[in-house]
Amino acid sequence: MFQSKKQGNLTSTTDNFEYFTSADIGWNWSMLKEELEAIPVDESELPQ
Repeated sequence: MFQSKKQGNLTSTTDNFEYFTSADIGWNWSMLKEELEAIPVDESELPQ
């Protein structure tokens, strides 16, 4: 399993707040890849 962490600040000037946020996207992918199957499609089949 690979590890990858996304982190940054969530800021709103209209509501006057700033929060630090982070997520372990490597863990999320490892859980999803067991449930999802990647299949080839033609570009015309993709949503617009």
